[in-house]
Amino acid sequence: MKSEGARLAHRTSLPLVGVVVLYVAQLGWGDDLQNRYFQGLRDRGLYLIAEDYAVSRLGTDLLLPDERAIVTIELVRTLTAHGGVSSPEQRDELWGEAERLLKQFSESHKNNPRLLEIQAEQALLPARFGDELAWELQINPVNQKLATATRDEFTKAIQEIAEVLVEFDKAPEKPSPSDLADGALTQTERINLRQQLEFYLVRSKFFLAQIAPPGPDRTGLFLDIADEFDALSKERPESKWTFKARKYLATLARDRGDYSRADSLLRSLARDAAEYSMQDEILAEQVRSQYDQGKLDDGLRMITDQIQSGHPLGDEVRAVAVEGLLKAWKIAGEKGETDFQKELLAEAESHHQRTRGKWQKLTYAKLSQVQQNLNLGDELATLVRQAQWNYHNGDLKQAIQFFQNAAALAHRQGKSDNAVDYAFTVGSIQIQQEDWPAAAKTFEDIVANFPEAQKSQDAGLMRCYALGRIYLQRPLQETRIAYEAALSKQRIQFPNTPSAIEATWMLAVHNEQRLQWTDAIDLYREIPADHPRYDTAILRIVILYDKILTRLKELKGPVEVWEDQLLEEIVRIEDHLPNHNVLDSMEQCQTALRIAQLLLQHRDRWYSVADHWLKRIEQTVEAQQREADLRNAKLDPLWTQIQRATSQLRIVSLAGQQRLGDARKIMLQLEKTDPSTMLGILLGLTEMTSKIDPLRQVEMGHLQLEAISRLEQSRSELTPQQQRMLDDSHAEAFIAIGNLKEAADIYAELIESTPRNERLLRKVIEVLLKRGKAEDLLEARNWWKRIEQLYKPGEPGWVEARLEIAKIDVRIGEKEQALKLLGVTKTLYPQLGTPTLREEFDRFLDELKSQ
Repeated sequence: MKSEGARLAHRTSLPLVGVVVLYVAQLGWGDDLQNRYFQGLRDRGLYLIAEDYAVSRLGTDLLLPDERAIVTIELVRTLTAHGGVSSPEQRDELWGEAERLLKQFSESHKNNPRLLEIQAEQALLPARFGDELAWELQINPVNQKLATATRDEFTKAIQEIAEVLVEFDKAPEKPSPSDLADGALTQTERINLRQQLEFYLVRSKFFLAQIAPPGPDRTGLFLDIADEFDALSKERPESKWTFKARKYLATLARDRGDYSRADSLLRSLARDAAEYSMQDEILAEQVRSQYDQGKLDDGLRMITDQIQSGHPLGDEVRAVAVEGLLKAWKIAGEKGETDFQKELLAEAESHHQRTRGKWQKLTYAKLSQVQQNLNLGDELATLVRQAQWNYHNGDLKQAIQFFQNAAALAHRQGKSDNAVDYAFTVGSIQIQQEDWPAAAKTFEDIVANFPEAQKSQDAGLMRCYALGRIYLQRPLQETRIAYEAALSKQRIQFPNTPSAIEATWMLAVHNEQRLQWTDAIDLYREIPADHPRYDTAILRIVILYDKILTRLKELKGPVEVWEDQLLEEIVRIEDHLPNHNVLDSMEQCQTALRIAQLLLQHRDRWYSVADHWLKRIEQTVEAQQREADLRNAKLDPLWTQIQRATSQLRIVSLAGQQRLGDARKIMLQLEKTDPSTMLGILLGLTEMTSKIDPLRQVEMGHLQLEAISRLEQSRSELTPQQQRMLDDSHAEAFIAIGNLKEAADIYAELIESTPRNERLLRKVIEVLLKRGKAEDLLEARNWWKRIEQLYKPGEPGWVEARLEIAKIDVRIGEKEQALKLLGVTKTLYPQLGTPTLREEFDRFLDELKSQ
């Protein structure tokens, strides 16, 4: 259905209907009363209010089974109507939810007293969908995909309604008194529901016939449909379905040109109509009949009389008024009465502004077409409509051709803005087809032919985008140079414009992807502080500094120079951030988090400065949580991740400042978190321990042990893999505080469960060698023998293990054993794994022989 944010955005509208809601709730949910209530909201376009109230009602346990069925049906009808005035994407989501609700109800409430009504609504749902699509088809009659979808829904409706009518015949005619007490349909309600199904069955056939191609078959269909509506019109005169069947008889008579019968039926209906909404439908149909008879003035006069009588016009009548005024506008144009045309168009626009919902969509389409002819002229407007027709029907090749012709004609007529629009549309379709070379050429021509046009800078940017996609498909020097040249040209040709900034961004991303990190940093710096991409740009700058420093440390490069540059960069960034403690965006928090991490890794360990950034993040997350609580919403999980990372770094920054009490307070807070979250913080803390000052690692180790002791209480809630991670962190903590024997024992236990884990084997060896007692050296040698067995003889790993075993032999006084081992190894495998390993091997062997 709708996102929580979308619902909350409309909460302020709830008081408008609060009294009605209370009234309905007090009276109970009678079928007719609730239908009037929800229909009233739908008629006024208050879909979100109706949906919210229905959802809240269904979320309680206070509804009786029959009331739950009634509210579910009204929610489904509201979702269907809401989808009819939404975008295609949202419409599909809303209609899918409507189908799901009915299916779920019918499957999980098989004993509901109104299950038959739910099943009837399921059968009617395709007809309701078809109604909404048929509206769209009126607005866009050339859209063949829409016509097919409409036809499919009505075909499905005919089949499903016929099937549920069979179920009606199987059900008992009269409900028992106990069933009625439970809320089952009364006999009158059952008759009314059956008549509704029969009406929609015939009506679906009527719409299918309307879509069918003209010819004798279509005429025959309408005659059969007229007979069926006639049969329905003779049932239960007081029923609204009888009334609607009579109205369709009038429509069919009008379509056949039998205006006498149509007008007679409509006059009879006007006398019998008890509700204003029905009177509105009748008046609209009467006006259409006058139009079709060529009595345009009489039709418009009927609308004027309605206004003068003091009755407000309904949406359908206003839409018919717009239709008639536009017909009169065309006639006045043919007579050269331009002033009268302006009056008629103004009046049509006035009616349009007062129309709501789907009728307003229809009037908008009609007025837009008139305005298009006025603006473009008949020839150009015709070309544009042909282009749009082909586009909506999926013939993109023809659409491109017509739009190109329209662009050329507009150019010749001096309508540069229109020419650019149509050419831009051509390029957009080519991008849609992923025809990148053609799109690049189209947009390049726009810039070349219309350099002063408002859209030229956008066209230049789209050309860059197309060339970028070409480069991604064919990453050659030629395509790369073309892409980079286009971006540079865009920056020069349209300086200080949004498109130039976007080109700068694209060039920065491109350089980052090509590992040209310093160039990327310079470009990211050019993104203005007031630009929407600025927060992401500063985040990328800090991330790139992190990458550069990591790489320099690996290569033993000039780390200090870049660390100093980083500090200058941090000052620049802080100058452009808000001067209050709460940051403005998630990206700013991510930047602050990265900055804090880099400050903790800096050679000078800026613990207090890092803590300043981390406190700002904490205050921002707290503000986000308060805002979410006010909206009764859940906090975005990304904020939770940021908060978790901030907590682990704050422990490090506080410990680095020797503020162990404050660090422990955070540890105590972590106790309230779930074990998986706390383990993640502990793992991060374990990773950071090795990066801080060695003199402070003991303190950090004790903090880790406190966290571990709390986690051990929830050990059973962790997965086996998480338990191994906990044990690994436990060993690291022991190393930090100097308990090497305990660390080695933990690693030995871990190796038992993963005997081929070379990382663990090397860790236990490292700890044992660091401890350095005689028994430790013997144990380390045995572990090296385990690593030796992981490789085939002669492989680099095998040679390394043999060399390390020999080194340990020397340390425990078994020099001859070491010489023998090294000699045999070199004789059997003279390559000794790799050149680097061979050099180390020979150097150690020579040293050993010289002793």
